[in-house]
Amino acid sequence: SGARLQRLAAGNLMLVPLDGSGLRFRYHHLLGSLLRAELDASEDPRYVRGCHRRAYDWYMADEQVSAAFTHAIGAGELAEAVAIVCSRWFAFMAGGRLQTARRWLESFSDSDFTTYPPLARAGALIHAYMGEASASQRLTRLAMHLDYEGDPLDGSTSWESSIHLLHTAIVPDGPAAALRHAERALALESELSPWRPTLLSAVGYFRLLGSDDRRRDALLLEAADAQTGPTIEAHVFGVLALFSSWRGAWGSARDHARRAVDAVEGAGITDMVHGGLPYAVAARVAIKAGDTDAALVHLRAAEQASRRASEALPFNSMILCATLAEAWFELGQHEMAEQQAERALRYVAVMGEGGRVADRLDRLIRRINTEPGRTDDTAPPTI
Repeated sequence: SGARLQRLAAGNLMLVPLDGSGLRFRYHHLLGSLLRAELDASEDPRYVRGCHRRAYDWYMADEQVSAAFTHAIGAGELAEAVAIVCSRWFAFMAGGRLQTARRWLESFSDSDFTTYPPLARAGALIHAYMGEASASQRLTRLAMHLDYEGDPLDGSTSWESSIHLLHTAIVPDGPAAALRHAERALALESELSPWRPTLLSAVGYFRLLGSDDRRRDALLLEAADAQTGPTIEAHVFGVLALFSSWRGAWGSARDHARRAVDAVEGAGITDMVHGGLPYAVAARVAIKAGDTDAALVHLRAAEQASRRASEALPFNSMILCATLAEAWFELGQHEMAEQQAERALRYVAVMGEGGRVADRLDRLIRRINTEPGRTDDTAPPTI
């Protein structure tokens, strides 16, 4: 009973309370280690798997997903472990816990990714957002070539839609191709699909990269209104801030960037490549307002996020590096601007095209090569 557990905990009898209400306890770590050692020493594998299975069921019912994954693997229940990865990795990323999902992948063999195509897709995205290009590209190719008729396990309506979503997220062939994939996935998904806000924001984004029609902002705002969490909000308002800055609408850029930065920090994705764009735009807004100190604060955050830029996410990496290049140029730091512009152009080359971003990069590089930068001996700001 609860009263007995409280007495044991109060008597320091190898029981530790986990909350102040007396509802949750755990064994002292020494007793826990002893019991796990006894379980590992058992010569009855069915008994061991059964214990792990019961633990998996309990942890899943209690929404302790990471612990449930560990016991699913211990029970040899690969299907359950795969379902956790495929259905929960995005929420873990949105909550700043992508590294946990990355560790999950280490529990699977190479053949498991072929046996469970949704695992290959999820793994491709996890590696991509971690900046691990080689692993992401390998699993992306695998997922795109596997036939599958079962549940995609990610909330999408079909494997076809799931693969279009993969293209939309990674953008391996540039924004024009990504737009076609996003539009197709949006057509396949229902009005109630959990992926609808993501797809609406992607379609709006890629269409704006084709032509600057402000009516397309409505798709982004509809995605934000879906209230699916800070990760989508950060993306939507980061994009709106970007295009507002391109239009010279600096007041709107400032307001959108503030909201996007708040969402990035709320989601805990400050060190992710897709979390860097709001800071880069906020830096340009601050430069425009003459606030160099604020600009440098934002640039530090954006540069930190750009460390995750890679060929695994060439489009997001291109956008971030290109915006950083513009910010550094506007500060008169042409060498740093050129470095980021060259990085952005490498990602354009990976995709084969970069839409309006590539055009802006070409113009920026011409300006870097023809306009004087700082003529004093001041060192570049420390980042």
